[in-house]
Amino acid sequence: ALYKKAQVVRKKVQSQMQEVLSHGGGKGFDLLLTPTAPTPAYQADRALEDPLQMYLGDVMTVNVNLAGFPAISVPGGLVAATAEEAEMAGS
Repeated sequence: ALYKKAQVVRKKVQSQMQEVLSHGGGKGFDLLLTPTAPTPAYQADRALEDPLQMYLGDVMTVNVNLAGFPAISVPGGLVAATAEEAEMAGS
């Protein structure tokens, strides 16, 4: 039962996004640029310290994944290392 409901929601998201992208403002779009995550990447060894932050990090990719559109993440800049990270890199 839940699978069927999920498929209905997926199809609705897919059709709505397709409609907006193909007819948005009367012009249509070839590309949709959105952030991949609301924060810089966290250290791999600290990934499980805050499950809520991990969940929130995925929120911005849900619509594209549900719609089944191709996507790519491109780095958008650098973040300064903390003192602890700099010390670890030096050792």
